Amino acid sequence: MVILFYFGEIKRTTFQQLASSTPRLECRSYYLNSGTLVEGVNLSCKNIFVRGPKKGRRADKPMTSEDFWNLAGRAGRWGQEFQGNIFCLDVNNEKLWPNGKPEKRTPYIITPSVDKQMENTDKIIKYIKDGTPRSESVGNIDYEYLITYIIEGIATNNKAILGSLGSSDASSEIELILENCELPHEIFRKNAGISPIAIEELYSYFQNKAENDDLESLIPPHPSSENAVVELTKVLSRINKYLSPSSFGFMFWSNPIGHLILRQYGQ
Repeated sequence: MVILFYFGEIKRTTFQQLASSTPRLECRSYYLNSGTLVEGVNLSCKNIFVRGPKKGRRADKPMTSEDFWNLAGRAGRWGQEFQGNIFCLDVNNEKLWPNGKPEKRTPYIITPSVDKQMENTDKIIKYIKDGTPRSESVGNIDYEYLITYIIEGIATNNKAILGSLGSSDASSEIELILENCELPHEIFRKNAGISPIAIEELYSYFQNKAENDDLESLIPPHPSSENAVVELTKVLSRINKYLSPSSFGFMFWSNPIGHLILRQYGQ
């Protein structure tokens, strides 16, 4: 028996080796992991066991009926099995299943993510007027993507995008930001999910370095050099500081897996 635990972001090379080796395993294998791996990566599996499923970046939202049936459809895929099973455990426990046990699948309306975000127009506008502070960016990542979405509409004069905003003042606030930015709008469009204000601040940092004739300090070292680790850490620190604090977590790469798990649960 092989039991494989999955936590966090599995490295691509590790996953590829895992996926290619699974069909060759003569013994029965079990994967213990989050629903993300099953839904997004689609490891082949005949049976899925679910107990108190949750979703969200902090796993603090009970899984909806729509999400459950989407997950159920992953059982028996990729040619390994033509059908599969999903087992729900402790369905009578209301704490684990606050929305009730899964019943018969019913049709539902898919609401675009933009429409959901535009329900919080006042909060979005306040976030923009406050300068999209980096200390709040991790908790407002959806706003960051929405800003990029609106920039796409403004830059290309996409009526479908602009029309989806309704009577919101968010687009006019973002237009003011773009007017005060030196960088081309194309750069903001190519860096989806990152505030244009944050990108502009990083650009200003580079400009200050240039004015002080210190651009060479920004050049990453060759990976084989003696000080590569220290200098590359500085590079990542700059990105982390100006673009999105705590989004990369590279400072913790050398920590034991137990510490990484505890840190993730503590967020």
